Amino acid sequence: MLQPITQAQKDEAVKLLSDTIGIVTVNPEGEERLLAEFIASYLKATGCAVELQNFAPRRANIIATLKGRSNGKALLLNGHLDTVPFGNTDVWDTPPHLATIRGDTLYGRGASDMKSGLCAALCAFRRLALEGFVPENDIIFAGTGDEETLGLGAQAAVESGLLNHVGRIIIGEPTGNQISVASKGTLWLEFSIHGKTSHGAYPWEGINAVELAYKLFEELKNCIGTAKHPYLSAPTCTLTKIQGGVKVNMVPDRCDMALDIRTVPAILHSELLLRLDALIAQFEQQYSGAKIEYRVLTNRMAAEISPNDALVRELSQTVQAVCGAKPQLTGTGFFSDASIFLREYALPVVLFGPGESSEAHKPNESVSLKSYLTAAQCYYHFLQRQ
Repeated sequence: MLQPITQAQKDEAVKLLSDTIGIVTVNPEGEERLLAEFIASYLKATGCAVELQNFAPRRANIIATLKGRSNGKALLLNGHLDTVPFGNTDVWDTPPHLATIRGDTLYGRGASDMKSGLCAALCAFRRLALEGFVPENDIIFAGTGDEETLGLGAQAAVESGLLNHVGRIIIGEPTGNQISVASKGTLWLEFSIHGKTSHGAYPWEGINAVELAYKLFEELKNCIGTAKHPYLSAPTCTLTKIQGGVKVNMVPDRCDMALDIRTVPAILHSELLLRLDALIAQFEQQYSGAKIEYRVLTNRMAAEISPNDALVRELSQTVQAVCGAKPQLTGTGFFSDASIFLREYALPVVLFGPGESSEAHKPNESVSLKSYLTAAQCYYHFLQRQ
């Protein structure tokens, strides 16, 4: 029979989440060291080895290890410490920098994405440590910074060698307590297209940089195609920014454009960028005098795990035991720190957390406390089996 969570443990878990919401870690500034230090204090006197891993001024990861009996591969529990900005606070009904509880719902920036997932894993980790639990292999809790932008925290963890001793990973991103077995990749590209100006009455004398930009976008979109995936929607190429032109009767000689590309695992970013280079060479040859430059702002690979992997089966069994129903296997449209970890390590990774992806990055972001406490129980009972 599963050990129930006590009211005192529920109260402590809710306070932990409320406290982390109140520690503002808005990216790009981040300030994740504040939350990393808070978590280090929360884990004090538990017997865990705790380390703060600085990766920039006022920015840090928190790494804690519950030592196992053997030297086999560790289980890594990961969550990111940073959040996106508040946005327009006038459209928030509650202060975004503070946790507000109304009934079963907790509001605040990071409630779903993903301080609830972070805290659910952290509660379970600490509870087991205080009980003196010794797993077969190490269990590592890693709170990483800068996930919402470049993944600098995850990259610092990789460079430290942390994943050399890891065998599988659970990331607490918002999945509504279902199990995400696939995540889309992301490429953000920024272009500068240089053409040639001319009178609007004689457009053939110029090279229209805006038209050229749009043609390039359409060609790249066609290259990406509509590949199917059992857990993910089709890949997308979205024109998110475009600026060019001087005057209504002048052919524009400059255009700046940004594209947000979301890929499925079948699309390799390295191959896509080679195809883009070939397209640019073709355009520059076709439009003599044109010049197209671009830079990669973000490059996050897609990730997937077999639904028959042992990690998926074991976590599914635990969730079913706690919730009384088998969890769905789903896919995730956004990237996580898995896209950083998997660059150098071929590890099984799933996403599992109480938040809802539909709440992420929006005003009045919230999470169900029932879902949050259920996730904490799922993590606890899963870790007990390690």
